[in-house]
Amino acid sequence: MAIIIASVALVAVSLNAGYGWQDYVVSFLTVALVPITLSQIALVLIRSWLPKHFFVYVLGNGFFTAWLVGYVSGYLAMQLLVQCGAYTMAELQVTIIPFFPLMFFPEALINGWIITLMVVFFPAWVYSFSDEQYIHGK
Repeated sequence: MAIIIASVALVAVSLNAGYGWQDYVVSFLTVALVPITLSQIALVLIRSWLPKHFFVYVLGNGFFTAWLVGYVSGYLAMQLLVQCGAYTMAELQVTIIPFFPLMFFPEALINGWIITLMVVFFPAWVYSFSDEQYIHGK
């Protein structure tokens, strides 16, 4: 479902900005497919390796996953810019990389807050959360 919604949003952005289909594919890979896939992999790993506890769910899936996915997606986008010749890695190390903590830590923090609020007030809305697994009997 996330891939479908992200692809529809990217179609709207591509049509509004006047991009071609080649730019849509690159945007889809860096903005939708890789982050969604990494988030799903992190969810499976956190469920299988860590104890089923409310705070583990909130911190692991809400905060750390957003932080990790942001960094990986940012570095992937940078590598694409370097590989296509738009920038050199030296330019990006001076202009972009120093701002990664300023971009991805607040994103992870807000994502963690939103997941916490949704799990507390509307747990049925969070598909990967289960009251029986994470709260009951703890």
